[in-house]
Amino acid sequence: SKLAVTSGEALIDSIATLIASARQNARFRVGTPAITAEGTPPIPLAHPALLAPYARALLGACHRRHQRGARTFAATGSSRATSWLALLAVAGRGLSVLGAPLPTTLPASTTTSIDFAAQGYTGTIPTQLGLITGATYFDLASNTLTGSIPSQLGRLTKIESGGSTSGHGLFRSNQLSGTLPTELGCWSAMSTRFTLDGNYFSGSIPSELGLMTSLEYAFYLPDQDFSHTIPSELGLMTGMTEYLLLENNKLTGTVPTELGNMVVLNAYFEFNSNSLTGKVPTELGNLRSISKDFFLSQNSFTGNVPSELGQRN
Repeated sequence: SKLAVTSGEALIDSIATLIASARQNARFRVGTPAITAEGTPPIPLAHPALLAPYARALLGACHRRHQRGARTFAATGSSRATSWLALLAVAGRGLSVLGAPLPTTLPASTTTSIDFAAQGYTGTIPTQLGLITGATYFDLASNTLTGSIPSQLGRLTKIESGGSTSGHGLFRSNQLSGTLPTELGCWSAMSTRFTLDGNYFSGSIPSELGLMTSLEYAFYLPDQDFSHTIPSELGLMTGMTEYLLLENNKLTGTVPTELGNMVVLNAYFEFNSNSLTGKVPTELGNLRSISKDFFLSQNSFTGNVPSELGQRN
């Protein structure tokens, strides 16, 4: 089928800039599966057969624009070199072709941002992304990714952010499914946007997620098929300020008293629409700073509403 290039004008400009820079600043040596510039480390580009359609589509767009006279540029070297440069633009800049799988390789030694949000990617999440251990930013949101989250992503222990403030975030708004890997608990440096909504996850919420003790903004797991009990270890995330969301799942058991340790939480404690039981813990009265959305409705709690809840600021 014919590939459709997203943001064609921007893609062409990026490739033209890259080629022009290469002509002026370095002599490229092309080989498989790596491209290197003299004086710089090699940038590995695995599976060229898989990624070749990206380059062909981009180069086709460049050719059509050249035919219209909108831009004229020439790359030195062979057509194979030009293809690799276009491919490098895709892998290094996060540019995509609609309906294509995620690239399996990025320059692991230099990449700090894995950002493929809202670019039309399909298929599964490559396990190879777990090799990019220097990454501090990770956002695959708003694509059509399927399958489960690879456990290998637990190697990305430097991840600090799961997305920007523009509505994206981590894995949200895909078609992912299965259980969450316990290895995600190794993301102890993560401070913002652990967001999983808009998928089809199931099973238990791993207790290891409580080890993300740097998380301050958005533990966001609503509208899934999570079941079993809420891990008491989530109470270790004492720096949480907004968005502790577990609503509309199939969670059972009681609300852990340890959640009362999240004393700086100031907005959005939402556990409604589950199958929780037992008494509402009095320790939730410690969450006195919450000013928006303290929801426990549509569960099966028993006993009295703790008077401590009235002590909120």
